[in-house]
Amino acid sequence: YPELTAKVFRTYHATTIMRDELKDSKAKKTDPEFIKKEAFKRANLEVARVMNHTKQAPKGWSKSANRYQDRIKKAEKRIQKAKAQLKEKQLRLRKVKKKETDTRSKKQELIVKRKATMEAYKRTVDTLREKRDRAKTAWDNAREQKSRTRSSKRKGKSTKKERLESAQERIDRTRARLDEAENALAKARERYQKSREFFENLQQSFIKWKETSAKRIAAAERGVATLKERVKKAELAKHKVEIDYALAKDSRTWNLGTSLKSYIHPKVVYNWSQRVDYDWRKVYSRTLQRKFEGWIEQ
Repeated sequence: YPELTAKVFRTYHATTIMRDELKDSKAKKTDPEFIKKEAFKRANLEVARVMNHTKQAPKGWSKSANRYQDRIKKAEKRIQKAKAQLKEKQLRLRKVKKKETDTRSKKQELIVKRKATMEAYKRTVDTLREKRDRAKTAWDNAREQKSRTRSSKRKGKSTKKERLESAQERIDRTRARLDEAENALAKARERYQKSREFFENLQQSFIKWKETSAKRIAAAERGVATLKERVKKAELAKHKVEIDYALAKDSRTWNLGTSLKSYIHPKVVYNWSQRVDYDWRKVYSRTLQRKFEGWIEQ
């Protein structure tokens, strides 16, 4: 096979290793960019090792390593600060919820009591109305009795005048009871009306309070959510620095550009980038982008 040159074999070997390493990587579409970048660089590093593409370690590596370590320490401090703030916000949220729950219970208890009072006043009104109606009936009967006595021609032991006077006394007594019942009913109606208005105002006030209470709880929950997101971002930032440090450390004596430029077929890189939603151009220089665009589009 004269066409199977060392160049062809190394290209096939490097491309196969790259394809397998990318396939075995755990990078997903939903991962942040730096995780996808790490997966690609780890695969590229494995190719460089197998192909023995070495280089001299950077002279300033110790300083670079110290800078990475300082960045990791600062990132850890940001995480701890964010976690402390989150803990405070979570404590405040629990206090807000407890306070709102206690207030709600008191308001609901007051509403129940005022409703019971209003219903008791309503029953009193019903009772006094019945009493007034009976008094009205007694008064009407007394007047009717006097009217019958006036038109009666019956003679009895007492004179007609005496019977009329007795009927009038009965009218006066029943009228007094009627007036008393009317006054009691009017006062009861007034108490009931005031109690009902107070109860309705209390209900409206409770509805408005529930709206503001929900807003207070929502504001506290947003504060917790914001701090959780801040902690998450701080942890991701630290993880990114740690990954960058590990990659820089592991690849400081390996030349990743040689295999990427001369041996790894760009179609493998492009297919993997499409699968994990990563821009393939980020792994190539502009010169190589222009060189490989034609192959990728085929």
